[in-house]
Amino acid sequence: MMSAVPVGYLGPSITRPGTPPQSVAAGSRRGDDVSLELGSTYGKADAEGAQVSALQHFRAPHGLAPGPGYSHAVTGRGRWVAISGQVAFDEEGRLVGEGDLEAQARQVFANLDRALAAAGASFTDVIKLNFYLTDISQIAVVRPVRDEYVDTARPPASTAVQVGALVWPELMIEVEAWAVCAD
Repeated sequence: MMSAVPVGYLGPSITRPGTPPQSVAAGSRRGDDVSLELGSTYGKADAEGAQVSALQHFRAPHGLAPGPGYSHAVTGRGRWVAISGQVAFDEEGRLVGEGDLEAQARQVFANLDRALAAAGASFTDVIKLNFYLTDISQIAVVRPVRDEYVDTARPPASTAVQVGALVWPELMIEVEAWAVCAD
């Protein structure tokens, strides 16, 4: 017998480019953790029979201001998936968007989506994103692209740093991901 789904559970989804993110349960306030209750959905199957992991997102833990577009902490139980830093190369290994950060970010997130899928995960399972940019002042160009893929009401933890260079001088961004999905 399956236990009841916690209030505010939005169900599993695979966020695709151009698809609006799911909204958070009504009544959430600054300082609330927007989450699934740990253990109550872990190891359970959704309507299609897919396993659902239970992640808990802490947008603004006590004493911390909410981050713009990220959670300060995310926890959960399940199978860990590590996605190597993805850059703006297409499936043929060609650079996409030379000199265009938005185009490179779109390719990077498409690559992350493909790598997650190959590992049996999706952006719903992502708990941490690490951004490496050659010009951190341009992070605002990347955020709308990221928001097409992540649930902005329950975003992953995130780090963004400026680096002196990436593996090719034409690359402007690299992003790696950590995910936890149901066993």
